[in-house]
Formats: sequence, C-alpha cells, structure tokens
Amino acid sequence: MRRERVPSFAWQRDVPESIRSLSDLANPDYLDLFTATTNEASGKPAEDWARAVLEGGPGYLRLGVFVAQRLVLGLRLGPRRSPDYIHGWKIAKRDHSWIRIEGASWMVTTCLVFKVDEARLSMATFICYDRWMAALVWPPVSIVHRKVGLALMRRALMNDLAAIANLTLDQFKDAYLIFLAAFNRRDLVTAFAVLAPNCEFRTPPDMPDHQVLVGREQVIAFFEQAFEVLRDWHIDSVHILQAADDVFVALDQGRVSGRSGDAPTVQEIATVSELRDSMVIRVQQYTSWEEGLRASGLDPSISADGLNPSGETG
Repeated sequence: MRRERVPSFAWQRDVPESIRSLSDLANPDYLDLFTATTNEASGKPAEDWARAVLEGGPGYLRLGVFVAQRLVLGLRLGPRRSPDYIHGWKIAKRDHSWIRIEGASWMVTTCLVFKVDEARLSMATFICYDRWMAALVWPPVSIVHRKVGLALMRRALMNDLAAIANLTLDQFKDAYLIFLAAFNRRDLVTAFAVLAPNCEFRTPPDMPDHQVLVGREQVIAFFEQAFEVLRDWHIDSVHILQAADDVFVALDQGRVSGRSGDAPTVQEIATVSELRDSMVIRVQQYTSWEEGLRASGLDPSISADGLNPSGETG
C-alpha cells in the first residue's frame, strides 16, 4: 500500500532564489515564504493551488482578508471571481508550475508567487514600501499575515485531502493514515479537517462518558480534554476494511503508559466511518473490534484472524 506523506506547514523569512527570480520586484522591503510539504502538491497546477488557498478558505476569513487588504493597505483589487484575477489579485504571469499575482496601492507594491514542486507547495510574499507610512503599517499587519497565511495553506491542503468520496479501500487507507499521523502528533485541526461541518461523532457506547458530538469544534474540544488526562495516548492502525460503498471500518490499538513503570495499557478500538459528498458525515466508535465488525455487517471472526500492527492479516 502506498502511503502519502503527511502534510507539514512552515513559515520563514528567507525566500530561495528559485522563487525570488519569479518576482518582478528587485529589492523588496519585506518578503517571506509559506510552504506545505506533501505528495499532493504536484497533482494540480499552480493556479489551481493559488485559487484553493486564497478563494477556498472559510467565508469569514476570505472576507476579512479582502477587507484588510482594501482598508488597511489600500490595495486596488479587481473582481474576486474572474479568470484574470485570484481573489482580487491580478494574474501577471503564469506557467503550470508557478504563478505570480500582483496588487498595488498608494503606499505599497506587492506580489504573491505560488510554486509547486514534486512534493512542495510554496507561497512567497514580496512587498515594496512606496511611502514611508508603509514601514509603520506593515510590521504589525505582518503578524496577522503570518497566522492567516498558514491557516489558508493548511485549509487548502486538507480540503484537497478531504475529497474522498467513492474511495477505493486503498485510497481510504491512505487518507486514514494521514488522519492518524496528525491525531498522534496532536494536530487536531488537521486531523479532523475531513469531518463534514455537521458530522455526527459517537464515542463508544459502553464508555461511562459516552457522547454524541456534532461538528468539528465539538470533536476537537472533546479530544483536547481527553489528551489532558491521557497525555501519551497513541493509536496504531492494525487493519482497515470496507463494509459498503462509502462505509469503512478501522481496527486500531490505543496505547497509554501504565502507572509506576507498569506495562502500557492496550485497548482495541473499532471506528466505523460513513462518507458522503466527499466528507465524513458519521463516525461510530467501539471498544472491541468484534463489536465494530458486527455493527458494520462484517464477519466478527475477522478480529481473531491474527491481525498485527502492520495492517495485514497474519
């Protein structure tokens, strides 16, 4: 089974020459670089990624960015939806692997460069101060710029990974392993980006605090609280099966350290996920593989077939 690289995101001030050369601003007063490392990057042209980042975020965030650019920086932006513009930024030059978009105001000249490589998506910012006031206005704005830029990059990549309608079993395995890696490193926003806004997430029915969670925010809040108690809780994927069209069952093992040097506690977990319209709409968890298999209509004897943490039957 092919495993996709888990997306990672970073920001830095240094911009490599291979990207700087794509800007037409020779001596910018400010420049920075956002990167997302993932095997998914080369699957789309740079223009599609630029639109996904700038036009594909939540409506409130896109509106906030647009208002800040117009009112704070005074950028003269074009139409937000146009083949010649991307969220109001004019397309200056483009190729399959990169695109440059530009904006200007009475105090700054700026451009964004998006570049895709085999396993990396990059977004570089270049700003020239045309008036002295820009040197006072931009530094505090740049703090928000960095946070928003990372959020938009993360949302674009995770939305792309969330397009998982009508998956084959192998495709679901890849997506689930990406989720699990993010979950284990406590990046819950990335992990649960695949949930539909009104997803119903049911915790195991035999747990004392059994809950029915609705929406990403409730799910994320629940696991944030759980991690405060089970700080080293870790989940390993053992086996993944398909129960029906868009219904998959993940058989996992949860591990948490024992007290006073005792052996770790190991718990079976079965997660049944139902997909619709490219998102996960319903999740039901169980504290035994047999129960999860039976509930999803699969043969519960599979749980006794010598499964091992490699994800294959022995």
